Amino acid sequence: MLVLNCRIEFKGKQSWTLNFVKNIIIERNADSMMDWCEIELPSKVKWDQKRDCPLKREDKVSVWLGYGEELELAFSGYVINIYNLETLKIFCGNEMYKLQRKEMERGSHKSESFKSLCKRLTGENNIRIDENISIGDFYENGTTLGSFFDNLLKRHYIRAYFIIESGKSILCFGRLENSHIKAVYDIERNVIKNGLTRNRAIQEGFELNFVSISNTNEKTQVINYIGVPPYTKKIFRYRNLSQRELENELNRKAKEYYFRTYSGTITVFGGKLIEKYDLIGLKENGEKRGVYYVQKNVITFGLNGYRQTITLGNEKK
Repeated sequence: MLVLNCRIEFKGKQSWTLNFVKNIIIERNADSMMDWCEIELPSKVKWDQKRDCPLKREDKVSVWLGYGEELELAFSGYVINIYNLETLKIFCGNEMYKLQRKEMERGSHKSESFKSLCKRLTGENNIRIDENISIGDFYENGTTLGSFFDNLLKRHYIRAYFIIESGKSILCFGRLENSHIKAVYDIERNVIKNGLTRNRAIQEGFELNFVSISNTNEKTQVINYIGVPPYTKKIFRYRNLSQRELENELNRKAKEYYFRTYSGTITVFGGKLIEKYDLIGLKENGEKRGVYYVQKNVITFGLNGYRQTITLGNEKK
């Protein structure tokens, strides 16, 4: 019989390792820069025979979940807030919590690839970037990496985020192309709770308008229409991108507007942990029902068992 198991490590001025917990909730969300973890412990837990909680803000936190001796790193980050009421609740943010507060030099960044720019500014070794991204000249008026990340999202719809892979945190930029299907779920056999909706037809239309202005104020523009009219106009502005670079950007962004056969959520047992932007396959009555990017995964562990509630993103074409 498989026995639920966990390991929680806190590292600050002192180190603590716990193999028990009341509840854990972890949210991995593609719509958020930071992933979150809430750890709930009994209020009477003792720390070296003392009841006063010794944990401090910004202490390092690592959470492993699994069965028996087979544990997988589910969260890595830092303590943000501690509430000691009827139970002890510890709220944590992942590695982005500290990275976004790192100082950087404001100014213009020209004649540098996007990958080189991100590596230089963040100083991260474990970094992964969509090789198709081009942003042209970039001016940053903020003084922290958080401002840089916010401006990437506002100006170019490029999100910075961390994923956990093979027990390590990896900083990523943009939705990475992935051909590996992490898991396949049979709706009739593997899904505990089915919150899926089958979409009958495309209900929306988008006009994707990509514009780049050169230093001499020459305008380069590419446009693409997706779905059915009326079209909602989306404008993406750049500096000093060529026609080919603009077309690459259009092709990269267009994938996020494609039609999905299914939308909604599925709840499955814990096991192989699913990360945001992972690919999962769906089956129903033995028939394939598409491959989807994961938009969000809420992992719960504790008295009510070990579950993953997965929100489907776009269907991979």
